[in-house]
Amino acid sequence: MKLRTTIISVVLFAIFFLLGLKIGNSPIVSGLNYAEQTNRDIKRSLNIGFNFLQPGGYIVEKQFNQDILHYDISIELFPNKRIINGKTIITGRTTNLPADTIFLNFYDNMKITSLYLDGQPSNFILEGTLLKIPLAAHPVDSFNIVVEYEGTPKRAGLASFVFGEINGKSLIYTLNEPNFASTWFPCNDMPDDKALIDIHITNDDEKISISNGILAGIKSEEGKRKTYSWKTVYPISTYLIAIYSSDYLNFTDHYITANKDTMLLDYYCLPQHKEEAKIDFSGHRQMIEIFSKLFGEYPFIKEKYGVAEFLWQLGAMEHQTITGIGSNFVSGRNFFEDIYVHELAHQWWGNAVGPKTWEDIWLNEGFASYSEALYYEALSGNDALKSTMLSKFNSKYPGTLYNPNDL
Repeated sequence: MKLRTTIISVVLFAIFFLLGLKIGNSPIVSGLNYAEQTNRDIKRSLNIGFNFLQPGGYIVEKQFNQDILHYDISIELFPNKRIINGKTIITGRTTNLPADTIFLNFYDNMKITSLYLDGQPSNFILEGTLLKIPLAAHPVDSFNIVVEYEGTPKRAGLASFVFGEINGKSLIYTLNEPNFASTWFPCNDMPDDKALIDIHITNDDEKISISNGILAGIKSEEGKRKTYSWKTVYPISTYLIAIYSSDYLNFTDHYITANKDTMLLDYYCLPQHKEEAKIDFSGHRQMIEIFSKLFGEYPFIKEKYGVAEFLWQLGAMEHQTITGIGSNFVSGRNFFEDIYVHELAHQWWGNAVGPKTWEDIWLNEGFASYSEALYYEALSGNDALKSTMLSKFNSKYPGTLYNPNDL
């Protein structure tokens, strides 16, 4: 009798559970929807407060007179020790002579082991988050700086640099927004100072290491290590530069442009999410097709679009050409399709066309949110646009978007 009662209870639970999945009222679906909404609320609050996250004096006036042209970043990862060895080569120019000092952003918990300016050893001052490099007595209009350093990057902001772990395997990732790129490489950390990058990531040889742009090469190193080199052909803001390194599974698709050119769709998932990721990631080709018709061709067509799982469980981050998606948001049921749509839209709105200052971040998020409505309109008509917009309009926004001082 007890067994029979148990069987009946299990059957009834299964029926109501499946009905809940069907109509959207199951505890699982409700919980996932709550997590998604919480993520949106947190990001909205943080978008409003980005200026308050920035340390006082983080950007100094003379940084506006510098234009970084190229970063060459080499990062050796040691997950067991939670340290990195780094080497960053910075090529830039000054735009308002005379300049007697170069100012860069870099956290002073990192130890600089050598610094060269234009091929010569140079003095420097690293204090707080500001790296000061005096120039020669005569003015220069260009510079080449080589910084070698080591240490454990500081955890700050939304994540910055994370030595994570899942199922006993390390997963290293970055999330620089708004101004935490300088926790792991020296840079002119302003959203409007875009530059080209080459980035080289070294980790244990079973790890796949991912970054922005196109894969330029994979090199085996001594001691069972492997270096992945990535390269951009389009300028990028420092807050959009990313690395991911873990025991990823990689699968691909392709997007074909109106001109019949082909672009790689490059996906990286955790091994246990292989089947779920293949379902959730599969919609990107159609998303890109729709947005390319609405906004113009995908803006990084000579590189790629990719998605990589990471362990930031508040949602996703629109790193240029390689979006990071929290592993809890890979369901295999397209529960979070709107997040994927939103992050892809940022490739146009935020990445190709980006903010001059962090006060302008609401434009990134506003256009990406409206793009969700446009996407669903393209699929299902005007009623879908209206319902999507109404769902956002009904959300309570905590504060003023932006109150510009010069208008």
